[in-house]
Amino acid sequence: MEMTKTRLPMSVEEVNAAWVQDALSGHFPGIQVKSIELDNFSHGAATRARVTIDASYSGSGAQPPKTVWLKTGFEGHHDFAMPNYLIENDFYQHIRELLPVRSPECFFAGTQDDPPQATLLLEDLSAKGMTFCVPTRPLTVDQCASGLEQLALLHSTDIENPTLKRLLKPIEGVRYATTERGTQVERFFKWTRAYAGPVCLLDADRIRAGFDVYWKMIFGNAQQNLVHGDTHVGNSYMAPNGEVSFLDWQGYGTGYWMQDVPYFMIGALDLPERRANEKELFKYYLAKREELGTRMPAFDDVWDDYRRAVYFGFITWIGNEDFWQLPENNMAQYARFCAAMIDHDTFKAMGV
Repeated sequence: MEMTKTRLPMSVEEVNAAWVQDALSGHFPGIQVKSIELDNFSHGAATRARVTIDASYSGSGAQPPKTVWLKTGFEGHHDFAMPNYLIENDFYQHIRELLPVRSPECFFAGTQDDPPQATLLLEDLSAKGMTFCVPTRPLTVDQCASGLEQLALLHSTDIENPTLKRLLKPIEGVRYATTERGTQVERFFKWTRAYAGPVCLLDADRIRAGFDVYWKMIFGNAQQNLVHGDTHVGNSYMAPNGEVSFLDWQGYGTGYWMQDVPYFMIGALDLPERRANEKELFKYYLAKREELGTRMPAFDDVWDDYRRAVYFGFITWIGNEDFWQLPENNMAQYARFCAAMIDHDTFKAMGV
């Protein structure tokens, strides 16, 4: 990970015109920032805010944007989340330009060791009419298919490419983030959210046993791919024409593509739409991979893996704290994955 020469802000007060000018000067040499305004703050795994910039520019080429999004770690759980911040900075510094998928443009990506921090200045997607997807507004079937097209492109990336191969690591951070929910589960049974789904799923021994089964499948499958790692619908955005793309690249790395596909589909669709269209959408994804030159297994040969992969969404949302996501998002996602656990008889499919 490359360290920045620009000292990174450790509080909102340190995000000022001088800092923004310094940060953007690498991308826009000659920029002179007169003033900035911060608004639209949101909090979760990281702190996000829109930065409106009043600047002059004497350089050549494209003009600097009038607004950018700041993404950094001002949260109380900064130290816990710092590894994820580093992963996303690494993505924007080294990986993004090598990939065929759509993702926000990055104007600054910096990290520092003392004190530990990582900061991004990203394209303001709303300035292009993009909207951020949320679980309380499920996607349509066509919108979900658009997201699957992007995942097919991502998963078809040649990870044996020498440049990529030296940069990629397995998605161990995603497994670490869900360990407590998959192994120390009794404490989550006390939450009100636990009873938004069938009580029969609250079997601690089966959940613990499923944790090992799931990760052996993700890391042990012969098809290791470049995956996003955290494809819940809240990590996607939509263009005015309905095209869906992914952001929040804090968990990317190598693993079985089954990590991404059911997690996105099940969390993105309202329950009746998912039940009516799930198999056809999954077949659509497989066909897209074939079109991109990857020899894919037959639907019947991977459907049981799909059934097993429902487990990841279930354990992710059973114990996701309300400071990571809004309570209504946590509830909506948990309810959808509980229904999928029953529909697919996931514990039985896992052999636990």
